[in-house]
Amino acid sequence: FVSGSDLHLDNASNAALFQKGSYFTEAPDDIDGFTRHPVTAAMGCDEFVPLNTAHWIGKTSTDWTVATNWEDNKTPSGTVSVTIAGGYNNLPVINGTQAVNGLNLLSPGTPPVLTLAAGSTLQINGAMTKTGAAYIVASDATIECNGSAAQTIPATFFQNNLVKNLVVGNSSAGGLTLAGTLEITRSLNFGSSGLTLNTGDFLVLRSTAAETAWVGDLTGKTINGKVTVERYIPNHAKAWQHLAIPVTGNQTINQAWQDSASSPNQNRYPGYGTMLTGQQVNAIA
Repeated sequence: FVSGSDLHLDNASNAALFQKGSYFTEAPDDIDGFTRHPVTAAMGCDEFVPLNTAHWIGKTSTDWTVATNWEDNKTPSGTVSVTIAGGYNNLPVINGTQAVNGLNLLSPGTPPVLTLAAGSTLQINGAMTKTGAAYIVASDATIECNGSAAQTIPATFFQNNLVKNLVVGNSSAGGLTLAGTLEITRSLNFGSSGLTLNTGDFLVLRSTAAETAWVGDLTGKTINGKVTVERYIPNHAKAWQHLAIPVTGNQTINQAWQDSASSPNQNRYPGYGTMLTGQQVNAIA
């Protein structure tokens, strides 16, 4: 117990009792009126969660900020690690800006979905993990990764691999690493303390009829790995289309656009490169 006069369970020393009991519909709340886990409640009449953790159960609504939607009414913060497990009727929706430490998406039964409403921001300060088909909807929202230790975004962590804005705020030497495809539809930026993004060759800057993704100021920042940069070209009648790419050094058109082809019609990398035609002798040089 917490003390001789406070008979609440001490969550620091009772980890073995966490979610080891049974839930009874006759007693949806604990002795303090706090929300119990609807499947595996804590042992005894005092619901609790381990220190610096929050567990979604969606008892009242989909609102992230409502305390009764969290086991033992413990709501998240930037120092609290969040677990969202599947199987609940109400799955969380974030409006505005919310911060968590770690974020763990579990997928027993119905895959869990965390939805970020349009214009919302989720700040993640710790580790990101998932199982099964779990994912976050962030196609119209911002993800900030602000860890002080190296962070990795798991593969398929986001629905359809889409994020509108990504902010790299990780201050560690290891930086932020992508473990699978991530497609950004608006912007990639580094926070003031962000240092390194390791793409693993998985990063895509999307381009559509509506918008083309862009990259912010990279002064003092590092991007390791390849980045696929798309450029939407509208389908219309004859017109000039000006295409350009940023280069450094003394790259030739052959190196930058033609994959360093060494003979006419050479297709060194199928699906990539540009064929330029004309009457000039040795145009490939």
